[in-house]
Amino acid sequence: MGRQVPVITHLPQVAAAADRHYRVVKGTADDGRAITTIESVQGDDLVDEICRMVGSAAAAAALRGHAHELLARRG
Repeated sequence: MGRQVPVITHLPQVAAAADRHYRVVKGTADDGRAITTIESVQGDDLVDEICRMVGSAAAAAALRGHAHELLARRG
């Protein structure tokens, strides 16, 4: 239909359904100022991010498989 809906979520099931993925990262500059960046996430980085959202930065093989399944459902 030519419409876009930006969605912000912490739910991996919702995030996996999107066509495009971005990660918002908050950090601190050398002088102490807060810095926020928006990064495009694709490929293996997207699988890693879905795993992180599920709750594991270690990304065991079973969890990576689950992330791939979630991403495959989007069609």
